[in-house]
Amino acid sequence: MSDASVPGDARSGEARSGEVRSGEVRSGEVRSGEVRSGEVRSGEVRSGEVRSGEAHSGEARSGEARSGGAGSGEARSVGDPSAPAGASAGPVVVLVGPPGSGKSTVAELLSAKLGAVHRDTDTDVETGAGKPISDIFVDSGEPVFRELERAAIVAALKADGVVLSLGGGAILDADTRADLAGHTVVFLDVSIGEAAKRVGLGVARPLLLGNVRTQLKNLMDARRPLYAEVAKHTVTTDGRSPEEIAREIVEHLG
Repeated sequence: MSDASVPGDARSGEARSGEVRSGEVRSGEVRSGEVRSGEVRSGEVRSGEVRSGEAHSGEARSGEARSGGAGSGEARSVGDPSAPAGASAGPVVVLVGPPGSGKSTVAELLSAKLGAVHRDTDTDVETGAGKPISDIFVDSGEPVFRELERAAIVAALKADGVVLSLGGGAILDADTRADLAGHTVVFLDVSIGEAAKRVGLGVARPLLLGNVRTQLKNLMDARRPLYAEVAKHTVTTDGRSPEEIAREIVEHLG
């Protein structure tokens, strides 16, 4: 019988209707190596997924700033890089010492050498109160002055890049001593005889009224261990000019 006499049959090597030749794909099927609709080739990423090393939407790539951080060209916070985020670097140096040690004079020279602003907590207290410290003692008493002094110290220790000088009795406050632990503190030491010559009659210093030398001795005996406790460096001031003292402190600061 001839090929033409077999209706519906395929010639040898040809496919019947609805069948698939070898190597061809039925409708809806996928050739090897191709991807069905909605599937992903190896190495490609589904919508919403992230390639290894890339950041999710809203997150920062390594080395870039998150929202709120400094972008390209913006300045980073200066100061101690080991400090916690948001922390203040504070003063360049803090000077402590008894009356007559030369804190204010030396601080002025240091500020000029370092290109910094000099800040003095006694001055801050007087400015805030609108009257001299001697009047605060007379009008309100020492406890009120110490409260004002403590508040002035807390504020001043947050000021970046200043040269800060503290009042002679500032270190009597335990909280102040604790706060100073994180700063570069220099104790300007002075002998009783030298301090007595520098402060004179102590008219503007309420705690030195009366016998200045005796009052200084009492103050220094009580405070010297506290100055030493908070100090990173101790500089002797006897027989030296303020310029010499300032130069030594600069050397300590490196």
